[in-house]
Amino acid sequence: MKDIILEHLLDVVNHCFQNYPVLKNITVSKINNILSGHQEKAEQRILEQFEMENLIYTQDPIFLKILSEITNERFSEEQLPMFDKKCKYSHMLEAHYEIVVQRMADQLPMMISLFMLKETAEFLSTDILGLLDGANVSELLFEDSDVSKRRKDLRVRLDRLSAAQAALTEFI
Repeated sequence: MKDIILEHLLDVVNHCFQNYPVLKNITVSKINNILSGHQEKAEQRILEQFEMENLIYTQDPIFLKILSEITNERFSEEQLPMFDKKCKYSHMLEAHYEIVVQRMADQLPMMISLFMLKETAEFLSTDILGLLDGANVSELLFEDSDVSKRRKDLRVRLDRLSAAQAALTEFI
């Protein structure tokens, strides 16, 4: 997951900072550092979620609903002590694991979204704005000499074309 997020963030950085190599390198470094920390945090939370799911616990109404779907029998909360007689343990385990799978399918994408996307974006924006405090901004925004030469050349061409357009307008 980290690689996919990193790829998209690097695409944005390359697009936005293509003319500013110093700022681009600093941003890429910050992205790598932030993502590494948040990946560890997300992995830890996911492992905790799996550990919690190892505990056999579910809410009775949800369990009864899933169990009723599996066995095609109606169960109510009053019948809970009767499970040993009416219901096979395999059905009970199947119901439990259906609930676990659904819960994991709901929780894991939210964890990844929170830790890998939202918090990474917040930390990155804070770090990038923090660069403006103590850094030499002109150094950060320094362009490659080829880019600045090309920009100057294009400005000169634009000025000549504007002058030519003005001359043609006066002539006509």
